[in-house]
Amino acid sequence: MKTPLNPLNQLVESLQFLKQPEDNTTPYEVIVSIHQGIINAISHLKAALETCRLNGLHEQAMQRYISICQQRLCAVIGELPTTWLNTELSSSHTIQENTALLRADICFQLDEFLVYLRDTFPTYFNRLLPLPDIHREIIRQQLLPGIPLIKRWFEITEEGCHDLQDLIMELFNQLDPAKPYQLNDAKLQFLGQLHQHLLRLLEQENYNVQHHQLQYVLYCLNCNTTDFYHYCTTWLNRQLHLANSFEEQMKLLKDAYSDMQQLQLRSGQAYCPDAPSIRDLLQEWLFVEINYLERKMKEEPDVLIVPEKIRTNMSVSMMALIVRLLRAMGQLSHKHAEEVFRLLPRYFLARRNEPFTESIFRAKYKEMTNNTLNKIAGIGQELLKMIRPEERPSRTRRSSL
Repeated sequence: MKTPLNPLNQLVESLQFLKQPEDNTTPYEVIVSIHQGIINAISHLKAALETCRLNGLHEQAMQRYISICQQRLCAVIGELPTTWLNTELSSSHTIQENTALLRADICFQLDEFLVYLRDTFPTYFNRLLPLPDIHREIIRQQLLPGIPLIKRWFEITEEGCHDLQDLIMELFNQLDPAKPYQLNDAKLQFLGQLHQHLLRLLEQENYNVQHHQLQYVLYCLNCNTTDFYHYCTTWLNRQLHLANSFEEQMKLLKDAYSDMQQLQLRSGQAYCPDAPSIRDLLQEWLFVEINYLERKMKEEPDVLIVPEKIRTNMSVSMMALIVRLLRAMGQLSHKHAEEVFRLLPRYFLARRNEPFTESIFRAKYKEMTNNTLNKIAGIGQELLKMIRPEERPSRTRRSSL
């Protein structure tokens, strides 16, 4: 039985001429030679792999061959510049243009063989291995016609969808060649599926999409990212704060839990295949919240869950910074800070009805922007003037203190 490693070595060696071309060869002759060598090597490598499969090669040996092929192929493609994919042709094909076409075809031939490995030997293909930039660029060019349509669609939809739409566009932004992301096969396939589902939804709804429809797409495709999990729990917390009683909250949580149980995820589809599904993550969160609420209902059966909230002109970032400063000065213990994270969103409204939940509050606590610092410093200076009247300008109105 022929080993696939020999044609694999031939494939790798075909690109060595790029590093040390002979002095008497032109760039076009070099590329022609490399192009032909790669086509021949890929043909021999496919034949060797098919022979191994048809002859029932031992599973561990097959796993080893596919793993070596994938790793070495990714290394070979990773050395090629993505600019090889960009070809501009005129009516008359010059030597330079023919060279550019062959370079681009080398990239496509290698990438197609990588896809062949994935589709023919899915059991052995490592979907978590970072793929070369050329593969990401090919996927980006395939999705590029639809992304501006999705972006324009998001710009004209209702405000309640904007946070979720921003999250979706951040996923597509990973395809930007200027961004330093290394994407694996699972993530790139997820982006392709998301692109397809969104365009289908756009066509069906004629730009009139609702928030739950976008959520449902991400649920079904198993968008188990940290950002989407955080978004979902924050969104559910907002719904809980709008409820007027324990009973309403319990119904909301149990309905959401039931919806998660009935959710049909696409088989084998996940943004992160090595992480729990978004359904499992949210069910666990809902289970904890339901148990917590059940205890509260036994302790305070007649208390409304959300009293009338106190309005403030401060943003969530400003309130979080004040808590951070109090902790830093030793005026607030860690235990009491935890209570602040839980209670302030429950009893206060942020400026201009800015979303204010415990998870958002905690996230803002970890951030510290210059803009927020300047605003808090301004408030501190005003408070100091009120406490020390002698430092106030003479025209300042007398304080009610």
